[in-house]
Amino acid sequence: MNAGLEGEQLSNNDLLRVYAMKKRTWSNGEPVVVYTLPNKSRQHRDFVYNYLRMQSHHLSRLWHKLVFSGTGSKPEVVNSAAEMLEKVANTPGAIGYLDGTEVNMASQSVIAVDAHD
Repeated sequence: MNAGLEGEQLSNNDLLRVYAMKKRTWSNGEPVVVYTLPNKSRQHRDFVYNYLRMQSHHLSRLWHKLVFSGTGSKPEVVNSAAEMLEKVANTPGAIGYLDGTEVNMASQSVIAVDAHD
């Protein structure tokens, strides 16, 4: 999460709403900006399966439905961990995900999501 969102609490259900593009603002009123890794990446598939409790192709289908119906948009895809860190750090209201070994704790707000929520 962008450092400006420090203190924001997210359950797995909240996280699903964010990545399903249903949650449009944070509790402070800031617009939600979602970043994701490519659908074919292991990290993306693992994140979607472990935290959103679905298959990545189901999430992609949901995004396509939003776009084609004109009721929403899909998240911006970034191509690397470095790009994810840069985008999230420099975009107010941004959220993204990475493997825990790739996060520089000094430059990012990191949230832990309870996988049993």
